[in-house]
Amino acid sequence: MNYTDIKINLKREIKYKTYLVQADIGVQKPAGLFALVAELAMINSKLLTEDLIVNEFAFSIPMAKRVIQRCLFKDLIEEAEDDTYHLTTLGE
Repeated sequence: MNYTDIKINLKREIKYKTYLVQADIGVQKPAGLFALVAELAMINSKLLTEDLIVNEFAFSIPMAKRVIQRCLFKDLIEEAEDDTYHLTTLGE
């Protein structure tokens, strides 16, 4: 299966004028993705869950988990409770 050409259809217009994001299962080029994930968290009271990523971007669960891991690694989010994360100051 090729994960290099995944199109993300957003349900609403967001602040950033990015509507298609190129990503793969490893999220190797995540710069555009980080902005979308941060914006998604901002409109959701600065909270983020895997389910929210799956529902908004139509990602698979493993891909959503990978996005969360990458955001944690970059200190954009931190764990608030089980499977719930909130934006850090850097993420905002």
